[in-house]
Amino acid sequence: MSEYLSDKPKKLIIKDKNGNIKNYQEFEHNNNGDPIYYKKVENERTTVELTYEYEYDEIGRKKVTKIADLITDNITIMEYEY
Repeated sequence: MSEYLSDKPKKLIIKDKNGNIKNYQEFEHNNNGDPIYYKKVENERTTVELTYEYEYDEIGRKKVTKIADLITDNITIMEYEY
């Protein structure tokens, strides 16, 4: 993991060999470097859009990750055990 958040990509553009954009993806991260937002756009249509929420323990380890799919309204919860 990069120690500098400025090193985290904010946008990734996928092109074919002719330079045509196939899709692009946008990212946002929190101060811990964990993703808090992800979006994928294909043919000018958002196909994936996710938000992430985290709970951390007293020493900064992830306890819970909640992923909300803004397209399907599904929620995924991941719990971590150490």
